[in-house]
Amino acid sequence: MAGRDCSGLPFERTRNWFASNDLASLVLVAALSLFAAALRIAIAPWIDSAGFVGFLPIVIIIAYLAGPKWGYCGLAFNAALVWYLIISPAFSLANAAKNEMSDLALFVAAGIATIEFMRLLDRAIDNLQIERQRATALAEQRQVLINELAHRTSNNFQLVSGMLILARRKMTDRAAQRALTEASDRITAMGVVQRRLLHDPESRIDLDAFLHIFCADLEKALGIPIACHGERLQALDSQTISSIALVVQEFVSNAVEHGARPDAPMTLTVRMESRGFDRGAVIVEDDGKGLPPDFCPGRSLGLALVHSFVQSIGGAFDIRNRPHESGVIATVEFPLTATGRRRAP
Repeated sequence: MAGRDCSGLPFERTRNWFASNDLASLVLVAALSLFAAALRIAIAPWIDSAGFVGFLPIVIIIAYLAGPKWGYCGLAFNAALVWYLIISPAFSLANAAKNEMSDLALFVAAGIATIEFMRLLDRAIDNLQIERQRATALAEQRQVLINELAHRTSNNFQLVSGMLILARRKMTDRAAQRALTEASDRITAMGVVQRRLLHDPESRIDLDAFLHIFCADLEKALGIPIACHGERLQALDSQTISSIALVVQEFVSNAVEHGARPDAPMTLTVRMESRGFDRGAVIVEDDGKGLPPDFCPGRSLGLALVHSFVQSIGGAFDIRNRPHESGVIATVEFPLTATGRRRAP
């Protein structure tokens, strides 16, 4: 029992002190046992001869404060006091009645069972504390690894994006420059998404909170204000969140690249809404130039990627001009439950 850590238990400092101080434990045994004997003798006229079972709480207190070893010492000392002072004839260890000796044996057996139960309980508490410390250490180690992974992932995305920017500067063909710029923007967006997901590695993530942070990142990167609001949807798994974020990034990038007008600032809105009991939607809306008359989704690499992302979560998307105003409204709809999702082949 010496050196035992009793942190988290009642009277923890007292228990630790008794556990490391044998003399104090011995004094505790003697003092409490003599107190119990004196109290028993004082109230003897009002209780029968079997009343010495009241010594058991003293044994329990000793075992709890000083440990099983001193609990057994207290049990032995209390049993001797009972035999000598309480059992008839008093102040003698001979000629005791059989029924009183049976009561004494029951008292000793109950004390042993109680002390052993407390020993098992202490051991279980010790094991629980060890597992708690181990879980805390593993959680801290996991967080360190996640931070390191996030840092390395961010660096890798930045490296690839930087290489594409350098390659673009060497190009003279406008179409090639535009393709490399789009690729660099997509890689940067993927880096933002992965960094956010790595810093929030829960099995299910709040889409509303994630999109607010993600839109703030896009706003900072593109230099265009983006309003983000809407209904609060249920939490989704990280794969679905990642796909939705990349689709939103593609919609926003297309709006900025193709819909912006030089004579007027653009307003972008990202909103969430529920579509029935088990489906949700994210809508990206702008007040730009709108889609050209000959617009064909099949000819756009960005929308081909959107189709792939949406298909991977069992969703659907739609992009069209706003009915009564200039600008585009792009919608991605997706199931809110895992059973409604399917993976891309």
